[in-house]
Amino acid sequence: MTPMEKAGWTPLPHSDEDLERAKSVPDTPQTRADTYRLAWNDPDFMTRRELRAVRLQLELLKPEMILAERGIQSTVILFGGARIPEPGGEAWAAKN
Repeated sequence: MTPMEKAGWTPLPHSDEDLERAKSVPDTPQTRADTYRLAWNDPDFMTRRELRAVRLQLELLKPEMILAERGIQSTVILFGGARIPEPGGEAWAAKN
């Protein structure tokens, strides 16, 4: 958090403030149009094929941010599985 954010000021409004402001817009045919929806809160827009790279970036960014928030600096990821054979039995998984 920056010193300005600690003091309660940020250059951009928070997303919850944007949502509240969008809800207070007068209900007219023009404001009901899809183009008036906030882009990040518009499922039709966010699921467009052209935004696939953006969605992938968000999927990678989300866990990275959560790990950083919790102070986790590194992790170990294991792919696959382990099969432990019964004692005295044949190690079937090691052969396949």
